[in-house]
Amino acid sequence: MITAIIPARGGSKRIKNKNIIPIGGHPLIAWTIQTALASNMFDKVIVSTDCPDIAEVAKRAHAHVPPLRPPNLSDDHTTLDVVMQHVIETHEIASEWVCLLYATACLLEPQTLSDAAALALSADPQTDFVMGVVPYPHPIQRAFTLAQSKVCLVQSAHAKTRTQDLEEHYHDAGQFVFGRRAAWQNGQSVWDSQTLGTPVARHAAVDIDTPDDLVLVEALMRSRSDVLHA
Repeated sequence: MITAIIPARGGSKRIKNKNIIPIGGHPLIAWTIQTALASNMFDKVIVSTDCPDIAEVAKRAHAHVPPLRPPNLSDDHTTLDVVMQHVIETHEIASEWVCLLYATACLLEPQTLSDAAALALSADPQTDFVMGVVPYPHPIQRAFTLAQSKVCLVQSAHAKTRTQDLEEHYHDAGQFVFGRRAAWQNGQSVWDSQTLGTPVARHAAVDIDTPDDLVLVEALMRSRSDVLHA
């Protein structure tokens, strides 16, 4: 099996208490925990936090919550890689694969996590990570800059290429990363390792950074609920 770790510090700046803000009638992180548990791919779902309120919400959602993370691992400059190393080492996690699951991944479907976990478990020994990816909504070959309102194509060679003929490009979905325990412990990243990508639906990969993002997530959550209960 696989261990899931959800880093969820309490010091969000742009949206206060973002990780436990109510979405669709439940705290945001509770949805993420529920999705992880419903995937049936994790032997344990751990929430690493420095905040007592987040810890209490996570416990009620049936996550495992270790002692609060120390302040020096909870500031604006602490990377997720460092948090993963801390949890793996201090809690002696033995799973071959460990999943970094973002606290704000509240729109993920359990099947998406199951598929990603299956890809990781069946990967060859050289594979270090499996990350969720989404395609750019428009071909990046047609990207341009604005210099004093002047449109300047980044790749002028594709000025007349039909968009349907351009190769699709992807970016990090910002939802989850499955990594081998050793890769996390060694401080590797998905960019300097052997990494596989697994698709995530664009509507399930919404970054929550602004109040407008919350409105969008609430609408998507409500839409999903309407479909499930139709």
